[in-house]
Amino acid sequence: MMNRTCPSRDELSGFARGTLPPPAAELVGEHLAACPSCENTLHHLQAEPAQVRPMNCTEFVESLTTCGLVDGDEVTTLVKQLPPAEASDVQALARVLVQQGKLTKFQAAAVYQGKAQSLVYGDYLVLDRLGAGGMGQVYKARHRRMDRLVALKVISSTALRNPDAVRRFEREV
Repeated sequence: MMNRTCPSRDELSGFARGTLPPPAAELVGEHLAACPSCENTLHHLQAEPAQVRPMNCTEFVESLTTCGLVDGDEVTTLVKQLPPAEASDVQALARVLVQQGKLTKFQAAAVYQGKAQSLVYGDYLVLDRLGAGGMGQVYKARHRRMDRLVALKVISSTALRNPDAVRRFEREV
């Protein structure tokens, strides 16, 4: 990849997954910082659903409760209130949780994709994705104990392996 041209879709995908070698990842990261078009493409690549086995209702509820997104008793009560035809429908449950304000659409999608743990950073609970750049992701999050909304900037695993990138990240936050 040349520094003056946009990275390929495969390179952007590798960057998003953290599988590009460090020199290439650094070049892509620098490019993303200056190219809104590629940043938008990266956002769409990251929003594409992962190719995973569909999650059943029990697994979905377990993921929700394990990471502390929703209280187990609350979900159990909600499942019992669903019409019988929807009681084992993960999407119906997710839709109701979103409608009732228990989950955001972003959270529901992440849990369904098996990424529930990526929604929790210490005391912070990720609500939505605000953006991405060469250094990592920015999320709308809530501090659990202080019940305060924040923008949470998270450095990518690729950037984390690069000491210069870590220093730049620390200066930015």
